[in-house]
Amino acid sequence: MIGETDDAEIQEECLLVCISLVLGGNNLGQETFFKYMRDEDTDNKFLITIKTILTKNFDLTKKFMQEKNAKLEMQYK
Repeated sequence: MIGETDDAEIQEECLLVCISLVLGGNNLGQETFFKYMRDEDTDNKFLITIKTILTKNFDLTKKFMQEKNAKLEMQYK
């Protein structure tokens, strides 16, 4: 589902579910997730969506930090 929608909230919730599956220690969940990634997501929609989410958020963080640094620089001049 994460690769099928552009809704950021749904993508985030799907990502949290994926993290829970991998970190939760549920071997069946982990194996099922692995099989999906290996056999069904042949177009890498999941990974492309994760890359898009990360890139967007890194860009937003970079912009925020640049603005914050510019304000701090103005204060010290």
